[in-house]
Amino acid sequence: MKLLKIKISRRPELVTGIHVKEGSNWIIIQENPVDYILDGYTIINKVFIKSIIEPFEKDSFEYKIFDLKYRAMSVDLIFDLDTDKALISFFERTDKLIGLELESDDYTLVGKVSKVNDKSFLFKMIGTKGQFLREENLKFSSIRKVDIDTDYLQSLENYLKEYPDVLV
Repeated sequence: MKLLKIKISRRPELVTGIHVKEGSNWIIIQENPVDYILDGYTIINKVFIKSIIEPFEKDSFEYKIFDLKYRAMSVDLIFDLDTDKALISFFERTDKLIGLELESDDYTLVGKVSKVNDKSFLFKMIGTKGQFLREENLKFSSIRKVDIDTDYLQSLENYLKEYPDVLV
């Protein structure tokens, strides 16, 4: 197990989590937003990574806590992390709700990938109450990180399953 703190360019806060998988272009961590909470997965575009540090010694209390949590996980994330198009195409095929962080960490775009092109994709955005906002064309190169399976996103997914006519 590796516990990492990752500095992303133009983002003041470090992203902390357990290293899950890594490819040529992307790295997945199970994110640790606060204390010993693990909430979803964050997929980070390696182009925007400024530094990666392993902050804890293996005999530290914090490391031992996360090691226990890591051993209890049974994760099999089947993402292709070597190309942008392959990663985003996965989300199109699965119709999964994701959060995207672009240039600013002040906001996250939430929605679903509706169509993938060679260098960009259409992203159907939804609001905080599950309503359709608009569809935007986003370039792969603008994505700093992708969030999946967070409590927030799972809550919205459950709502959309119960009320599917919202995203007509």
